[in-house]
Parts: sequence; C-alpha cells; structure tokens
Amino acid sequence: MAVACGAVYLAFRPPIFDSDGYSDLLAALGPNRIDNIDPLHLLSVPIQILLVTIVGAKGYPPTMPFQVLGIALNCATLFLFGALLLKCIGSRLFALSATLFVALSPRFWYVGFQNKPYPLFFLVSVLCLLAWCTTDGNPPSGLRLAASALCLSVAILIHEAAVFLVPAGVAALVLGGREPFGRRLVRAILWTSGVGAVVLAIYLYVWWLVANGDPGFLAWATENLVTQGPPQFQFPATVIQSVVGALGAVLKDDALRSFLSDNLPTRLILALYAGAGLLLCAATAWWIRSTGSLPRLLALLRTNSLFMLSALFIAFWSVIVIAWEPVTSNHWVFVLFPLLVCLGLMLRDHHEVTIFAAVVLVLSALNLYLDHAQDQSASRNAPEVLAATINRHLGEKDIFIVLANEDWYGDVEYELLFRYLKVASDERGVAILNDFVLPAGGTPSWRGRLRDRIDAAVDAGGNAYIAASVLDPDSYKDLANSKDAFSPKVDATARQYGALDGPALLRDIRDILSRYDLQDSDFKLGDDQFLVIHGNASRKA
Repeated sequence: MAVACGAVYLAFRPPIFDSDGYSDLLAALGPNRIDNIDPLHLLSVPIQILLVTIVGAKGYPPTMPFQVLGIALNCATLFLFGALLLKCIGSRLFALSATLFVALSPRFWYVGFQNKPYPLFFLVSVLCLLAWCTTDGNPPSGLRLAASALCLSVAILIHEAAVFLVPAGVAALVLGGREPFGRRLVRAILWTSGVGAVVLAIYLYVWWLVANGDPGFLAWATENLVTQGPPQFQFPATVIQSVVGALGAVLKDDALRSFLSDNLPTRLILALYAGAGLLLCAATAWWIRSTGSLPRLLALLRTNSLFMLSALFIAFWSVIVIAWEPVTSNHWVFVLFPLLVCLGLMLRDHHEVTIFAAVVLVLSALNLYLDHAQDQSASRNAPEVLAATINRHLGEKDIFIVLANEDWYGDVEYELLFRYLKVASDERGVAILNDFVLPAGGTPSWRGRLRDRIDAAVDAGGNAYIAASVLDPDSYKDLANSKDAFSPKVDATARQYGALDGPALLRDIRDILSRYDLQDSDFKLGDDQFLVIHGNASRKA
C-alpha cells in the first residue's frame, strides 16, 4: 500500500506553491540562514539547509528534491502505520483500508507535496505509538520506553506544539498498567525527564546560536505567540470552526468552502456546520449504544495502554488546535493516527471492518479526484509560474501594483510571489498597503509617495500595471480576513490590515488613479487581470 501510494504521489505531484513550505526553502538560501530558524519548527530550516547543500543552489534550488523527501516520509509513515494497525488489531483489511484513508486524506496529501515539516512529525508520532504497542497491553518499558521518549522529543523539535503531548504520555504511564502506583509514577517521571532533557538542551543550544542571548530564551521560544496572538475561544464560533477544520482533514472541501462563501452569509454557514457536528456526535453515540461498545471502550481504557495513550493524544492535541487555529485542517491531520488506532481496537467483528473498508474506498476515491483537481487549479500560484508570467509581459522599467503582499487578492497568493521576487532582487512589484499605507502610520503622506512611484516608472518609459483587485470593492470589505466562516485566527499582519478603513482607502486609491489613463492589458496573474498606464502617458488634469 505504501509503495502504491508513493507511485500515485509521484505521478500526480504538483509544483510547490504553499507559502510556508516555499518560504522555508527560501530561508535556507541566504547568508544569514541560521537566523531564520523558527522555534515553532526548530528542525525545519536545518533540514532545508542540508538539502540545499546536497542539491546545490544557484539562485533557486530545484523544488523536486524537497518534494520527493516529503513523499518518501509520507510513504514511510504509511508503512509503519499499517504495521502498527496490523500488530495491535490483527485485521489486514482494517490495516490496509485505514492506511489508504490516511494516504489520500486531503491534508496528509497536501503537506507531503509542499515542503512542510508535518511529514517528519507524522513519522516520529507513528513511531511513538508503535513503541507503545505491547503484547500484554501494559505501558512500554526499557528500550521501548526510551524509544518513545526519543520520538516524542523529535516531534517537539519539529512542531513545538507537540510539547502538549507530554502530559498525555505522563497520564498514560501513571494510569495505565497493573504495576504498583509508585513504580508507574517513577517511570513517568523518568520518561518526562528524558524528553525534557533532550528538548531543552537542543533548544538552548539553538537559541544561543541564533540569538546569542538576546532576546531571552522564553521570549525567543514563544515568539510565535506574539505573531499569532494568544489562544482565543469564542463560543459557539470556535467549536463550529473546529468542526470545519476536522471535516476538512477527512474530505476535500475547498470547492465546497468557496461555494458556501460566495453564496451564503457567514451565520448560515456556521449554522450548517453546527448541524453537521451535532449529527456526527449523535451518529457516534448511536453506534456506541447500538453495538454495546461502551463497556469495551471502558475496558480498553483500563487494560490497553496504547488505546489510552491514543485517546489522550486526541484530547490534548484537539485542545491545542481548538485554542489556536481550529479552522485550519492541516492541524487536525495528526488526530487521524490515534483516532484510527482507537477505532480499530473498538471494532468487534469482520462485518464492521468490512463496512468501514467500503466507506473508506468510496471516500478515498473521491478525495483522490478532488486532491488532484485542486492541485491543478492551485498550482498556478507556484512562484515560478507567476514569475515567468511577469517576465514575459513586463520589461525592466515596468512595475506592477497590488493591494498588499501578505495576503490573497484576486485568488492569487501575493505573499509567496513577493518573497520569491525579493530573493531574486526583483523590485518591480509594488504593494500599496505594505510599501505606502502602513509605513505612513495613518497619515495621508502615502498618497503622494504612491503617485511619485507611478510617475517615476511612467516617466522613465516603463508601464505601470494595476491589478484589478486593487479597484475591486470586495478586496476592502474584510481587510483583516476575519469575518468569513473559514477565516483563520487573526494574526499580527491581519490586525494591521483590519485597523484600516477599507471604504476610505478604496476612495483614496481610486482618486489617485483617476488622474491616469488606465487601459486594458493582456497581463494577468491567475484570475487577477491587470490594467495598464503606458509609459510617457499624459496625466489627466
């Protein structure tokens, strides 16, 4: 199954177009690349640096090695996960169908192609679960216990949020097994100390290497809390967004989200997902009651340490995702692994496994079709594709103007494009909010500077291309991208955008551009069509 899925991945792989994944690649290119190490994903940039060193980089490294590494890690994860299920459950049908389900689930598929740190995180997480798969159901001991501690340590170094899985492991060690309580407690303390020693030592070393003591260790290690903001919980919106994110990890729903956003108000969308969540909970409760599975569930919690650890992993990870960014489906993929372990142990007979396998087969086929179709559409945001379009249509003296360079406009991810152009020292891109409005601190001086920038390009014989999204009122309705049902948590950049008066900003920009002769052009990035002010064109009075 792992080999077959790998062949499918290689056959259908799209260009790398994810902003974070490509940014990690770019972070490994500069002379000060060590400074780009992110404490949230501590090992990500060092892995990028290693790969860049191996494949070489003149300007930009080829993206294929980075993508192939993600695919290889995903395949290794699938192989080990299938082995885990076969060992602890004993059903080949369940092991194969559950492995296929994970392999073609939309977000597992996505992160494997996009040079993100999650594939390695999934691999070590499955190895941690495998270490807990014992023949007698007791918690691991000896080398197995040490191996689980090492795997969880690596998981934390890949994704800082995995530190919240440590209490889950402690609880499973203390509450699971039939040994005396004192011995279980000592084992939990030793296991936690081992994880803490490895993680703290490496974090301290990297902190000193990167920051040289300034800022302080805690400030550096938690800097993402400043950027992303503290945990947020708003009932019932956060709970409903958790349903949105979790369902998106199971079923490819990008087209559905787009359709709902375009045709229904936010409150109705949230109501629909709330109904779906309640229906799912009711169906789960009915299944447990109708099959008499509650006693089996309680017995597994008491006697099977792997089941207990998996259940605690689900609970602790879900709390973190709900608190920080519940609508983002990437964050829910990890839950699939312990959830399928629990489900496999809960299923009683071949009949139930057969039904599960049939549902998985239909769902996986649908996901495969939608995964590939979405990749074909979204791959136009690959920076190489956008940069090639710019080079075909723009000369050295030309400029193109967009609203902002840290968000999506006109269905184009300008954030990634501008990062790509920055590495190439290409300064033809102009972002109104980031280059003029925000630096002006709310004063009207930005208007004159924007006019001067356009005039300088036009007077030099170049053309100034204006994105249609700059003049589209929809671009200004929600500058913080916080009012849509599928909007992620508002980060620092979004808060800056949200503080601006969108309608007033649109009036100012229209007033500035009204003095120029705007004409249609054949320049287009994605769906964002551009107007043009031709070089040496006369200004309107």
